[in-house]
Amino acid sequence: MSGFMSNMIISMVLMVVVQNAVNSYFGFETPAVCKEGVNDMTWLGKPYESDPFFHPKSIQRTSHFIALEDGTQLAADLYHSEQATYNDLKQPTVIHFTRHGRGYTLDFPLSSITAGGDFINPRTGSYIPRIVTTSYAWLVVDIRGTGASFGAKEFDFVDQEAADAKNVIDWVTQQDWSNGEVSLFGFGTDGVSALVAATSGHTAVKALVLHGVPLDLYDSAFFPGGLHNYRASSMYSGFSAATDANKRWDQVPHLKSRLMMSTFGGNVAAVNKSEPQVRVHAAAVAEHVNNGNFHAETKDILFRDDKLSSLDRTFEQVNVPRLFQKLADTNIPVLNMAGYYDMGSSRSAILLHRYLTGTLDDESHLAYGLSPLAAKTVASTQYSLILGPWSHSNVDNIDPYAEGKTRCFEHIEQISRFFDYHLYNADRAVLSQLETEDPIHYYTLAEGKWRSTTEWPPASIDEAHTYFFSLNNTLVEDVADVVDGAATAEFAAGFNSQPSVINRWNSMDHIFLNKPTYSHNRDDLAKKAISFTTPPLHQQEATGEMTVKVFFSVDAPGVSLIAYLEDYNNIAPIEHSTMVATKTKVRGGTTYITEAVLNPIHQSIAPGNPLHTFKKDASRTIEPGVVYEATFNFYPTSYFLPHQHQFRVSIVGQETATFDNRVADKATNLTVHFSEEYPSSVTIRSQEVPLPIVKEVPREAATPITDVATGETPQDPAVVVVKEEEDEFETAPKKDEL
Repeated sequence: MSGFMSNMIISMVLMVVVQNAVNSYFGFETPAVCKEGVNDMTWLGKPYESDPFFHPKSIQRTSHFIALEDGTQLAADLYHSEQATYNDLKQPTVIHFTRHGRGYTLDFPLSSITAGGDFINPRTGSYIPRIVTTSYAWLVVDIRGTGASFGAKEFDFVDQEAADAKNVIDWVTQQDWSNGEVSLFGFGTDGVSALVAATSGHTAVKALVLHGVPLDLYDSAFFPGGLHNYRASSMYSGFSAATDANKRWDQVPHLKSRLMMSTFGGNVAAVNKSEPQVRVHAAAVAEHVNNGNFHAETKDILFRDDKLSSLDRTFEQVNVPRLFQKLADTNIPVLNMAGYYDMGSSRSAILLHRYLTGTLDDESHLAYGLSPLAAKTVASTQYSLILGPWSHSNVDNIDPYAEGKTRCFEHIEQISRFFDYHLYNADRAVLSQLETEDPIHYYTLAEGKWRSTTEWPPASIDEAHTYFFSLNNTLVEDVADVVDGAATAEFAAGFNSQPSVINRWNSMDHIFLNKPTYSHNRDDLAKKAISFTTPPLHQQEATGEMTVKVFFSVDAPGVSLIAYLEDYNNIAPIEHSTMVATKTKVRGGTTYITEAVLNPIHQSIAPGNPLHTFKKDASRTIEPGVVYEATFNFYPTSYFLPHQHQFRVSIVGQETATFDNRVADKATNLTVHFSEEYPSSVTIRSQEVPLPIVKEVPREAATPITDVATGETPQDPAVVVVKEEEDEFETAPKKDEL
């Protein structure tokens, strides 16, 4: 058995043993058995199996330095099958550029019981054998100034990375095992580097996979709604600085992960273990001392066009949308997978998909500063988008209704399908079945179903219901029914609506085993927030971005507007059930659906429009006692509201554990106004779903048997009995349910 495979298997066994022990001790739910219809199991109903070429035991890891044009050497690990070498097979190569270490040291005692010794690759260890055994090579590269590579990085995600990537691709295509074709892969912020590499212009690149990637580092990650997500920013920078300095990060947010890193390993691996290479490794790390620090450089950023602290660049000049047009010009196929609970990654994934396919609206072009693309025909297999119930980097399933909170969706299977189609099309096009599918798949929470569509928002979401805020915390459908008034809540210094809860913005917590949990048990939020609730509603699928319009006033200029959209079910909480007719999962109490955030100094691109440029020339000063309008969107989701449930909107004026509005004089009182003059509202985009027709399951017909005593023949057992439920809202069925 190869050292790599032995290391991977033992590491996986240890992780399972430790996780099961923790689950048992703390009483966590038993993981679900994944199969068709369970949790987020793929719409295919079964795992995708590519063509197996090589045995997993044949995989070998070799380390290399790759010299760039300026002489800088990048550390790289190549995973390749011995069988491919023996048979002189030319293969495409998957390249993963990383800024957090291509692999880590493993300490005693684990290093003494693995054939791989003191090396571990926990981040992609399960991906590599799946891809390499199906006749690919896999190359993981430490970006300039990181890991074991030489050089220094001026800042993250700059154009230098594209030039370096082009040199690396040149090196790959010149190797004996290469067939001259390359695909790029990355998750989290490594995915940003994959996109940067794709814009290098190298013609060998045939596919790009973005796996849980924040493609707008401003609104989807570090400054959502213009608020500083300082926990994510500081932790991301702290982890990066530690790996750049070859130190074990001492701020790991999860106890088990922190103990594992401090006790069993966590330094970035050298290119090899020989004594000369130890000195080389130290020399490479020494060149990282002047690396730019993301958190320090962005500490004063408020607007997209603000400059970094010490560099003559604005934030938008290092942000990802600057590269969208370059990516479009390459015509490289893109698979983009994003989670509803991964900061705002689903919004930016949708943005990129719509831009590449030429379906982005004019207002969004304006808000993001994007130039429209020339009209072109795009094949359905060119750009694929998958939206699911996942945390940062698509690590965990956060669906509040998921059995055992188990992620059954295997992203590596979709990656394998996409690579197979675009790099082995002649042999595997039929196997991958991409040509038979719509380009967009999205998961609907509560209903637990995958749907597909050719466009976003889906054409089936053809209704927009606006509910207006009114007295007694109600939402009414007609502005004429609004009872004028105002609602005020106090938010003292340090206010948090749900203290000690991991939320969607705590991205570094997600990848170190701390799952977002604030989707559950929110009944007490109404006591702290300004809340408004609809009447009981007909069951409906709400999909896309909902919009909230708030007319507000404050007692001081520093306010953070955070609105939560919730499913309100007025029965005792923590009571789960399944509706027999629809198989829709229902839980009592109040369940988090999604949220919208805004620093209201940022004005909309037009009155009543939810989009913002987040630039200086579109800002305003918030004066105490003055009523302002703020219109902004909830982050994308798809949620099935069960019959007779209600939507609730809960608004708070601070979430200090997560966001900083960068204004010293913080507001402590927030007032929401509602009247004909101040029509505060929420708009839900949805389709009402007809109540079901309940049918007895038909059985196979059998030969009738005559009762000897009565001489009567019973009714044919194959007859179907139909019981119809009255549905005053019944509409034509939609076609896009899988």
